[in-house]
Amino acid sequence: MYLLNPENIKIRIILSLILASNFAFSQAPVASDLFVLNGNISKDSFLIQQISLLNSFNPSGYNNQPYFLDESRVLITSQMPSDKQTEIWMLNMEDKYRINMTISPESEYSGTPVPGDGGFSCVRVETEPAGKQTIMHYFQGDPPKVQEIYNGPMQVGYYSWLDRQHIAIYAIKEKEGNELQLIDLSTNKTTLIAKNPGRCIRRSLEGAVAYVSKADSTYWFLKTFDPMTMRTEIIANCPEGSEDFEQLMDGTYIMAQNSKIFSLAPGAKTWKEIANLSALGINNIGRLAIWKKEKLILVNSH
Repeated sequence: MYLLNPENIKIRIILSLILASNFAFSQAPVASDLFVLNGNISKDSFLIQQISLLNSFNPSGYNNQPYFLDESRVLITSQMPSDKQTEIWMLNMEDKYRINMTISPESEYSGTPVPGDGGFSCVRVETEPAGKQTIMHYFQGDPPKVQEIYNGPMQVGYYSWLDRQHIAIYAIKEKEGNELQLIDLSTNKTTLIAKNPGRCIRRSLEGAVAYVSKADSTYWFLKTFDPMTMRTEIIANCPEGSEDFEQLMDGTYIMAQNSKIFSLAPGAKTWKEIANLSALGINNIGRLAIWKKEKLILVNSH
């Protein structure tokens, strides 16, 4: 079951995040909104208590790739309609302020905490050579120290940390087809996990690489790859057209399709609908981010 009544759900715009941008760029990617849903998420239901818009500072721009730092702070990728590039922003949802974490001439995407570090990493689109996509490490400090993590031969689209030494990347290969690769940063050794993966990559609770396989054009599958045993396991078919997912602390997977949110309990093969946000005009859900079982951030494209 799920509880959702537009009359008693409080949609609260975080007014303190409306500070104007100091940067002037050009065309932005597809416009999108970020909503945070507070409540209780489980394998059986999503009891939503409050929904808040996070991007009132950029209502008609690009806002995407949320990642929780803690209960109150989240990294996002954002670009104003007049901007030429994306930046990584940190939103503090409790104290209601935002900080540009990158401020550079390059575009940055996919801000993610670095394991055991306190800093964060991101994909950076280099200006020299133009279009080269690398992974950068931003250390804590004022100003923060920046260091390359990966600048190898593969073009990085997306990535996920397994631990401080291993990182899974979505390698863009226009001719051969995109690949999911595991990189040992200490040796630069690469292991091919899959061809034609989805854009979402996560470390599962068991320490495996969780991803969506799009090798079959008709059916997409949620899979895991165990780097210790080199075994791949099919978890379940994905809801049609869906490739973004998250995992609860009990092992339940969460995915979305259009306006609906689904759960997949551990061991189950059938997705269960736990919320439908169509009454709120949220009909094109993409990326997700979860904090424990209390908060879900979703991206809704315009």
